[in-house]
Amino acid sequence: ALPPFQEVSTAKEQALAAVQQELNRANALVTRWQYYIALRDELAVLDAAEAQRDEVQLKSLEAEATLQEKQQQIAVDQESLQEAQATVAASDQKMKDLTASVATIEAQKAVQADVVTKTQAAVPILKAALAQTTAALAVLPENVEIKSATDSLAAVADRQEKSIVTMTEQIAAMDKSITDARAEMEAAAKMIVAATETMQTAEKSLQTLTAEVPADQEALTTATAELTTAEQAVEAATTVVE
Repeated sequence: ALPPFQEVSTAKEQALAAVQQELNRANALVTRWQYYIALRDELAVLDAAEAQRDEVQLKSLEAEATLQEKQQQIAVDQESLQEAQATVAASDQKMKDLTASVATIEAQKAVQADVVTKTQAAVPILKAALAQTTAALAVLPENVEIKSATDSLAAVADRQEKSIVTMTEQIAAMDKSITDARAEMEAAAKMIVAATETMQTAEKSLQTLTAEVPADQEALTTATAELTTAEQAVEAATTVVE
């Protein structure tokens, strides 16, 4: 058996060792908790940085989408304006061509109508002359000259009567051509009005969008710079956590 003094000393040493062990364990726990707290704070910083990055990224995407949408609309308006200008030019030329065509047809119709009027006046005279030569031929049926004159007058009168019908049909065809041409002119005029309205709308839209684009470009530039800064912040926070 150990002497009483040694027993007490050994008990104290054991107790001291136990206390030291408990103290070491407590210190280790404290260190671990300090690490956990630091990690929690670092993760909070990372989460905040990522949230800020996501917010700025959304802002950047919205700015880019807004700018692209307006640039695309500008392209659409420019194409619409060009098409409308081409329509106006083509319709205007068509109206000029149709106007000239109507004027030509009306002049031809006037000449034809005058010929019809004069032919209509000449036919009764021819028929009267034919009646006289026919009467003369009845008196002198063997007279070759009178018979020839009678046959000639009969043929002329017949041709002139038939020509009146033909010329009247031609005049009707001219009237139809004039009517059709004027209908086309009216349609062309309506196209000019519609195309002019399209031009005015496109020009107004272009004016508005062109004035807005610089501000949208500036907003995108700012958002892009903010996004770069936010991504750098996320990288820095990630490095600390790792």
